[in-house]
Amino acid sequence: GAVFEVRDASGNLVAVDIAIDGGVYTITNIPVGEFKLVEISAPTGYILNTTGITFEIEDNQAGEPELIHLGEYVNYKGSVLLVKISEAGLPLMGVEFELLNEDKEVVMTDLFSDENGYVFVEDLSVGTYYFREVASIDGYILNTELVEFEVEASHEGEPEVIVVGDFINYRGSIKLIKVDSKNNQRLEGAVFELYSADNPTTPLLKNLVADKNGEILVSDLAPGEYYFVEVKAPNKYVLSEAKYVFEVGIFAAGTPEVEELVVANTRIVETDTLPGTGTSATAFYGASAFMILLGFGMIGYTRKKKESKA
Repeated sequence: GAVFEVRDASGNLVAVDIAIDGGVYTITNIPVGEFKLVEISAPTGYILNTTGITFEIEDNQAGEPELIHLGEYVNYKGSVLLVKISEAGLPLMGVEFELLNEDKEVVMTDLFSDENGYVFVEDLSVGTYYFREVASIDGYILNTELVEFEVEASHEGEPEVIVVGDFINYRGSIKLIKVDSKNNQRLEGAVFELYSADNPTTPLLKNLVADKNGEILVSDLAPGEYYFVEVKAPNKYVLSEAKYVFEVGIFAAGTPEVEELVVANTRIVETDTLPGTGTSATAFYGASAFMILLGFGMIGYTRKKKESKA
């Protein structure tokens, strides 16, 4: 199915006869001179090889000229390499892909990354393709982004392997934000523990302390359900006994967003007390004032009584 033409040293098309027999091309009726055999149409699905083959018909030969063997003219197909890695750059083995064509139709399945994270596909016809991840490995979020690449229609000689680069599987992240329940002011110093819903008896992480912005950032979380438990409230705030639940999803397109979880604390209502008594200072001083006034009243009453006797 390949189509060739012959051009002279100046690039002009030369009229020759080309016969085809089972992939063997015989060119006759060639004049004297230097020429180049050029492929202008490749067989269906193959990459057009633009290299060409140069040859010469000499002007001085004894008898009938011998047949010139130009050798093989190879048409290639495309190949591609995808590298599957973690966010830390480690190769991930066992991630499953399928290959889609330009119309997003599945043309190849059961493509798994090897121990180096490599997914290698060869014998690809000319056209546009997409890698689609269909199953991640335990502990990682499935990346739903499509990875596009193209097997170009022409190339000089054997084409290189198309390297689409690193395709990352991520893990989840959560940002807890600690605020005042009335004014939403950020609160520093609260301490939390993080639990997985699959193991509610043992903390996954301990001693998570809210920073000066009231934030706790936790990364590298596998898909699943989790919850925070407050073990120490900010100074002068009531300790919360609630479970603050969140979930790391099983899939995301590219880098997953950092989820935010806002947690409010109620400020303790402060009253002045006398040391060692537990009595309100306001009540104490009020009672004292009353007793003093009562005392002055009694003194005044006594004086009036004495004056009346006199």
